Amino acid sequence: LLRNDKNMGVNHNLKRLLELAKSDYVHFAAADDRILAGFYEKSMNLLARYPQAGLCSALTLRINEEGRNLGLHNSFIISKRESFITPEKTRHIIEKIGNWLGGIARIYKREALLTSGGFMPELHSFSDGFINKVIALKYGACFIPEPLACFRIMDKGYSMSSSSDFELRETIISNAVHLMRTKYNSLFSEKYIASFEKMELSMMAMERLALMQIQQLEYIKHEFLRQSFLENLLLFLNRLLMKFE
Repeated sequence: LLRNDKNMGVNHNLKRLLELAKSDYVHFAAADDRILAGFYEKSMNLLARYPQAGLCSALTLRINEEGRNLGLHNSFIISKRESFITPEKTRHIIEKIGNWLGGIARIYKREALLTSGGFMPELHSFSDGFINKVIALKYGACFIPEPLACFRIMDKGYSMSSSSDFELRETIISNAVHLMRTKYNSLFSEKYIASFEKMELSMMAMERLALMQIQQLEYIKHEFLRQSFLENLLLFLNRLLMKFE
């Protein structure tokens, strides 16, 4: 059991555990999530068939805090059978349809994760999503088209907390774009970088607008109820006064 003197954050712990690990492959499991039967066996069997792969990714189910199934995590199903996706094919896929490495059902080749840069703290909750792309573009990745893990959706979870902080999200997007154009410019085309930035900023703007609309509706509802209460109170007082006249 490893213990920090104080809370150092998710990415610090991931980095520490990665440095301490001695195995050829690693899996980072959150306490709130769930691993389904066959995850390790199927992932390791496929990685054994394709030792050049930097990681193996399967589909992920979303569950709520009570464990109820909410359906598949948002990611593309790029193959109907277990397969190895070469770096060239990975580049084609992410430029044409986007990310297919979402979710948590993922095992990394430790050396590939270390040499690719590991989990970068400046990317916060997107550190794994970013390094997944980097590894797949450098080494290729295995894919299993079936759900082998469950990601628990929690309002106060690390991922949800980051996504609801729009200022932080804008910083994350900016940092990711900077890394793509500098340290990892040999992996990401300018076309993809521009598309990624535009899509992420557009999604954030739409979510911010939706939140503003919800807040406005809540305000209108509150004001309507308040006005309705005052009107009913005045009507009651008028009727009460009439009885004493």
